[in-house]
Amino acid sequence: MRTLKPHSWAAALLALLLASSATAATASKPAAAPAPAPAAVAKAEPAAAAAEEATPAEDLPTNEDCLGCHDDETLTETLPDGKEISVYTDPKKFDASVHGSLACVDCHSTLEEVPHDDVLPKVDCASCHEDEAKDYATSIHGMSKSMGASAAAGCADCHGKHDILAADDTESRVYKMNLPKTCASCHSSPGLTKEYRMRYPEAPDQYSESIHGHALLKMGLIVAPSCNDCHGVHNIRRAVDRSSPINHANIAKTCGKCHVTVEKTYEGSIHGQLLAKGDPRGPVCSDCHSAHEITSPEAGGNFKKLVSDERCGGCHVDRLTHYRETYHGKAMALGQPNRASAVAACFDCHGYHDVRKQDDPASHLSPANILGTCQEVPPGRDRGLHRIHPAREPHGQQELPGAARDVRVHDLALGRHLRVLRAAHAVLAVPLRLPLPHGLEDLPRGQGAGADRRRVVHALPAARAHAPLHAGVELPSCS
Repeated sequence: MRTLKPHSWAAALLALLLASSATAATASKPAAAPAPAPAAVAKAEPAAAAAEEATPAEDLPTNEDCLGCHDDETLTETLPDGKEISVYTDPKKFDASVHGSLACVDCHSTLEEVPHDDVLPKVDCASCHEDEAKDYATSIHGMSKSMGASAAAGCADCHGKHDILAADDTESRVYKMNLPKTCASCHSSPGLTKEYRMRYPEAPDQYSESIHGHALLKMGLIVAPSCNDCHGVHNIRRAVDRSSPINHANIAKTCGKCHVTVEKTYEGSIHGQLLAKGDPRGPVCSDCHSAHEITSPEAGGNFKKLVSDERCGGCHVDRLTHYRETYHGKAMALGQPNRASAVAACFDCHGYHDVRKQDDPASHLSPANILGTCQEVPPGRDRGLHRIHPAREPHGQQELPGAARDVRVHDLALGRHLRVLRAAHAVLAVPLRLPLPHGLEDLPRGQGAGADRRRVVHALPAARAHAPLHAGVELPSCS
């Protein structure tokens, strides 16, 4: 066995230590990073330069710095168009707002020092409210703004500026009960409505007097609809836009959000079936009730019986013409239809939201249901009543059966009454414009009229007694 000398041991130990140090140094040395791509270098350089140029957060103006000037109630600013506006900010209102915890420079991001330039760039709400900004951009307001309508409503016009409150705060501009007033600030402004040719400048006033406005604004019923319930919030669109909730094809569903059972009834009606087929003739809620001036049927307004008949006649022109020649139509024209509940109007016979074809078993006018609809048919005179077509072309007197003949006699009696009244007014030199009813010339005359003439004469006292022209009493229906 070979023995190392003492100096050899020392040399070997030194060599071992040197080798270990070299190995450790090699292992601890990090791998070289790959060279950055040219595009990444080009993108990073401006960002690094901007970071170097940005003012450190601790050097930006504080809220106290800003309010040092803006808590002055007399502080104003002159815009480029020469208009002078107040730039006062109420510190208490700002602290109580939804942005009270933010710094002024969070919204006024270009502000680096005070005092600052006279006019700061507009705040970009989209930097935080991205989804709302996307909806707004496609709305009638946003698109109008992008097309150069500088007065189109923006965020601050509806929400405010330094005093913005949450939508469920009763003091908020967009709180449900305050929203009609907020929308009216533009939609009732004579200058704006004229400049932008708004079609319905009277809409805010009509709404406030409607059944919806009365319920919300006067009775405080928060469940009543406000502007946003029908038109949307940030995504308000024109009625011609197919995605708009007030597009003709969508109105029934929009109203159905509140009137659930009515919508289901409407869908089963002939009107709802037309709409479901895409037929533009299918009337929707607003065609009958209007849009902003909806009133209670009991309160009259648009649903005074005479006006409701005219609404139906907007589509059913021929039916309205013939209806006006019947006893019901004449009584409606001569009476006080808003209080004459006994005078039959269109919906009394056909229904409201459940109008169906006459051959539909569920129709109010089907052969099985017409007697129940008319209700007070004189005993023994119901034979043939189901064949009456009161809104169709009037038939000759001899062609009418049973109760229908009595209806015709009522028509003739009322016609005679009108002629007598006209003659009386002519003598008194008082103008009286009343339409001669259909069949007036058919009144029985001479000695040969027989039973028909006696029936007419018998009916005259009743017609005179119920005449509203002087006494103010409504004519009853023939039922």
